[in-house]
Amino acid sequence: WANRVAMVSTIYYIKLGDYSLTLEFAKKFINHPHHLMHKASGWMLREIGKKDIKVLEKFLGEYSSQMPSVMRSYAREVFKK
Repeated sequence: WANRVAMVSTIYYIKLGDYSLTLEFAKKFINHPHHLMHKASGWMLREIGKKDIKVLEKFLGEYSSQMPSVMRSYAREVFKK
């Protein structure tokens, strides 16, 4: 749960326009064994996309093929609008 709280807590920095910690955690948690970490990571990536779509596109371009489907799906929801 500590990992999940850490990831979701990066929303504070996302709101300030600093995405570095979120992106670092997202890379770290790509291979996490629990699906709730994938959901939290995808959710925070989506929040980045709401603020700066180019940052999200770059991340997805580099890591999309490695990401679990849940994480990728949550992150891409920002494109459905």
